[in-house]
Amino acid sequence: MNTTDTSALHDSVLISYRVDCERRTIVLVAEQRRSGNVSRTHVTFAGVEAYRLDDDAFGNIILELERISSEALWNDERNYLQASHARSGAAPWAVSDANALDYLRKHQVEGFRLSASVGLSGWIFAREMTAAPE
Repeated sequence: MNTTDTSALHDSVLISYRVDCERRTIVLVAEQRRSGNVSRTHVTFAGVEAYRLDDDAFGNIILELERISSEALWNDERNYLQASHARSGAAPWAVSDANALDYLRKHQVEGFRLSASVGLSGWIFAREMTAAPE
């Protein structure tokens, strides 16, 4: 798998995920189990600006991790982000459409959507994503 291709994650079991608030990173560890062969992949998001991960089933199976434009992700998640900002001050750039889109563009933030066959799904705004075998 190259450092940005995540197609091999399909049907992988999500072994763990770690959020490092201080370093603004998220690391997903996925394990592919095919024909008696087991391989692990570490997916690292750097420069994380916001994220939401829901429905951890403690047996999560990844359907897809896709890169999408930050504008498209903003359009899908603006209500959540604006409410989160109002409640807690999270994502201070999320105060308005214009401010958010300008911030995301200027800081080269990308959108990523995680979907699952079973369990955990969500999204991440980050500057970079890399995938590498263990």
